[in-house]
Amino acid sequence: MLMWNRRIFAFIAIFAALFIIVLSSYSETAGNTPEKAADYYEKALKSLTKKDFKSAEKNLLKSLEEYPDYAEALKEMGKLKAMIFLGSVQKNPEYSGQEGNEALEYLQKASRLNDQDFEIYMFLSQLYTIGYLENIGLAKENIMKALAIEKSDLMMYDFALSLMDPKVDMGYLKSLYKDLVNIEPKNIEHLVQYFNICHSLNETDEMIWALEKIVEINSDSLQDIRNLAVLYIQTNQKDKAINTIGDLLKLGKDDRDILNVAAKGYLQFEEYEKALSIVEKLKNLDEKDLSVIYDYAFIQEKTGNSDKAIENYLLVANSDEKIPNKDKAISALINLYLDRGELKEAKSYCEKYLEEFPKSSLADEVLGIKEDINEKMK
Repeated sequence: MLMWNRRIFAFIAIFAALFIIVLSSYSETAGNTPEKAADYYEKALKSLTKKDFKSAEKNLLKSLEEYPDYAEALKEMGKLKAMIFLGSVQKNPEYSGQEGNEALEYLQKASRLNDQDFEIYMFLSQLYTIGYLENIGLAKENIMKALAIEKSDLMMYDFALSLMDPKVDMGYLKSLYKDLVNIEPKNIEHLVQYFNICHSLNETDEMIWALEKIVEINSDSLQDIRNLAVLYIQTNQKDKAINTIGDLLKLGKDDRDILNVAAKGYLQFEEYEKALSIVEKLKNLDEKDLSVIYDYAFIQEKTGNSDKAIENYLLVANSDEKIPNKDKAISALINLYLDRGELKEAKSYCEKYLEEFPKSSLADEVLGIKEDINEKMK
């Protein structure tokens, strides 16, 4: 069972907030109501303002006798029954009186007559979390109906969020936090929650949207700017990525992780001069990092410095370590040696490639290159 005390207190708090506006609800609906029913309803509202609940109930019943489809009277009757039920459950969690079912019956009928009343769905959603009425599925259903009518009630959002299970309600949670972000666009907590939910759902565009908002508010947040740069790189948004990398380097120019992100972005978008300055910094931080050495060799190859490219590719290719780009380093050496006409060296690295990566998608191509070299060397 849910933490019913919390639900009761939430219900009572919302009821108290709505209690002060009951008279205004009468003025909007009485015009289309039979005179006697309207008179009894007005008396009931006056009794409610005086907290004379017995008189209020008596007059509401008389109003409904005159006009059984009086939606406002049905709603107020449902609210009264709900308060009686909740008060009893608060005293005794095992209470099983019929006031709860009566409250549901009145409120459900009221909702059929007026499906655009926020209060009705709010009370129904609360009732479905208390005592023997507990039905979280129906509670969620009525919460969403309430919020579809009134999207700015923060108390209702808090209640809705308390019912959601992240394992099964990610769609609901995304919708709720998106609404909250629109209501309070400067609320970092809501934005972070929305980002995390979209991350769980692998919705990259929405992740970027949320991070952009976060960075607008926290323009010096290194981690958020870093994550935004990574997303721009992953989604191939060159201009945004390059600009964000620039901002990132201003804040964390000596941070190794930041330098790695910058290098990745510059390399992906073929900004080789910028990439070279970053990779050289990374080399100075760790001269034995083979991933950095590979990037350095790659840049040298792309900028036409084949001597330095070969020198550094050899460090990667001849390493005993298993690193992600070793096959690419060997392949690059084969092509560089072929360009130079150094067939013996090219053949040697064809053999090395075939020995270490026999199941690679390029293995057949490398084998063909080796056979061509053998023909030329005859």
